[in-house]
Amino acid sequence: GKEISHIEQATMDDVKAFFYQHYVPKNAVLVVAGGVQLEQVKQLCKKWFEPIPSGAVPSRNLPQEPPQTAPRSLTVNADVPLNALYKAYHMPGRLAKDYHAVELMADIFGGSKSSRLYKQLVDTQQYFSNLGVYTTETIDPGLLVISGYLNEGVAFETAEAAIQNEIEALQQTVEEDELEKAKNQTEAYQVFEAVDLLHRAQELAMATLLGDTNLVNTELESLGQVTTQKVQSTAQQLLKADNCSTIYYQSKV
Repeated sequence: GKEISHIEQATMDDVKAFFYQHYVPKNAVLVVAGGVQLEQVKQLCKKWFEPIPSGAVPSRNLPQEPPQTAPRSLTVNADVPLNALYKAYHMPGRLAKDYHAVELMADIFGGSKSSRLYKQLVDTQQYFSNLGVYTTETIDPGLLVISGYLNEGVAFETAEAAIQNEIEALQQTVEEDELEKAKNQTEAYQVFEAVDLLHRAQELAMATLLGDTNLVNTELESLGQVTTQKVQSTAQQLLKADNCSTIYYQSKV
């Protein structure tokens, strides 16, 4: 819920109804990984899961959020040591054709200490003590978020204008070497994570949930097909003022 009262007013019947609507075998993906035999897995599944009613897949006719057509902003005052700035942009979900372009754009723009934002606004101009970009990585349309802590004495207007300058630079030019670096970092991360058996199992489950288990084998290929022109056009379409909601987290200290 959006408010504490929503949780306080929940009854045990509410909790049980939710559980039995969603946590049923027909709505689950089971992945078994490790040194096991298929027949053994079948026998154990039959023993432990067959007695459970399969249930029905719950309907997901979720309303689509309409496009944002104007900038939004909110100022929050709190007992925190530093001012913080958050800028959130609507982005497509995991199955959208532009998803990988957005992910690579986020890495180039603010995914590490060698990214554009960090080098320019933390290291060089020193407007922020920390600054980065991340995406919510959701199946449904989600958010790309730019977040950072302002250095003492830096005004929100100054910091936000500096971010906007970098956005405009990204929209004008994306270099081949920085795109290649982002692709290499993503590939290295995936290869490293694949060493872990649990991670491989989770990736298989997620791909199956998305509708195509083979996505675990084709994702790097999809990333490799993203061009600098695609990243640049994605930045132009997504990083617009009308598509942005901004929070100014004002320190009371």
